[in-house]
Amino acid sequence: MRTLAFFSFLFFFFNVSSQAFASANSHNSVSVGGWQTIVDTQDPNVQKVAKFAVSEYAKQQGQSFELADVVAAQRQVVAGLKYRLLLVAKTPTGNVSKYGVLVDESLKGDLKLVAFEPVRPSASTNSSSKTKVGGWETIINLQDPEVRKVATFAVSEYGKQQGASFELVDVFAARRKVVAGVKYQLVLDVETPSKSVSKFGALVNQSLKGDLELVSFAQAN
Repeated sequence: MRTLAFFSFLFFFFNVSSQAFASANSHNSVSVGGWQTIVDTQDPNVQKVAKFAVSEYAKQQGQSFELADVVAAQRQVVAGLKYRLLLVAKTPTGNVSKYGVLVDESLKGDLKLVAFEPVRPSASTNSSSKTKVGGWETIINLQDPEVRKVATFAVSEYGKQQGASFELVDVFAARRKVVAGVKYQLVLDVETPSKSVSKFGALVNQSLKGDLELVSFAQAN
C-alpha cells in the first residue's frame, strides 16, 4: 500500500473553529491517555509551548516567524505531555496565518516539535452532516455512526491484510469528500498486536453502492 502523507492532513481538524473546543467544562482536569481541552489559551504552560513551537519552526525554516495568538489547545498525559495547538503566527512576509501544531513534553520538561502544519480554510465547518461535492469537509462529530463504521472497517481490513490483530481505540480526526461516492481521511488511535496504542492515517473510499475500500493505512512516524 502506498504511504499516506500522515501529517499533511493530521491537523485538518483544526479547521473546526474554537467552538469545537469550547464545550469542555474545565482545563484543570487532565485524564491520563485522553485529550483534554484547555479552555484558557493564555495558560502560562500553553503560551510556553506555543512560543517554543513557533521559535523551533522558525529555526528549522531559517526564517522569522512570530506567535500572534493561540486559538485553541488540547493536551494529553502519556509518559509526559502532548500538546496540540491551533496557532496564529506572523509569517516572514508579514502575513498572519493559522497553523496546527503538535508538541511533546518529556517527564523532564523537555519540549520536542513533532509537527507544524499550515491550516487550509474549509468551505464549511458548521456541521458534520453538510457535505459539499468535490471539497473536503471536516467531520466535527467523531462519534458519527458512519465515521465509526468506516474507521472500524479500516482497522479490521488492515488487520486482515497483515494477518494480525488490530483494534480501533478512538477516532482522532476525520474528514470526507464527495466524488463519485465518498472518500474518508481518518486519523485513528489503534491498539497494535503488541498491545501498544499508535496513531494511523487511513484513506477509505466508499462507492455509490456503499461498498468500502481501504486505499491506504499508514502508521505515524
